[in-house]
Amino acid sequence: MSATLLLVFAVLAILGVPLSVSLGLATVGALWWFDLPLSMLTQSMAQELGPEVRVNAVAPGAILWPGGDSTLDDEATQADIMRRTPLGKLGNVEDIAGAVGFLLDEAPYVSGQVLRVDGGRSTSI
Repeated sequence: MSATLLLVFAVLAILGVPLSVSLGLATVGALWWFDLPLSMLTQSMAQELGPEVRVNAVAPGAILWPGGDSTLDDEATQADIMRRTPLGKLGNVEDIAGAVGFLLDEAPYVSGQVLRVDGGRSTSI
C-alpha cells in the first residue's frame, strides 16, 4: 500500500500576481519566487518519494471560510472577485474538501501535480 502526501498553499503563491498597485513589481518578483519553490517542491518530492508515496498539492483561490473573519466579507470585494472568475462565484470549504478527497482517494495515478481550486480565476489573471 502506498502513502500520499498532500500540500496546501494559496493559489496566489503560484500566480505571481501583485496584491495591489502599491506593491508593484516587487510583489510580482516575490510571489514568483514562491511559485518556483512550491511547484518544484511538489514535483521534486514526487520524484524522490515515488513510487511509495504520491505527492500532490491543492492551491485554493478565493474561498469563503466559515466564521466570516476574512477579507472576503466585504460585498464589493466579493463582487469584484466573482466578476473576474470564469465560474462567477466564490469557492467554499466543500470545494477544497472535494479536491483533497479526489487527490487522496480517486487519483492513484496522479503525482507531482498542483490542483488549483479557484473557479478558473488563475486562467484570467
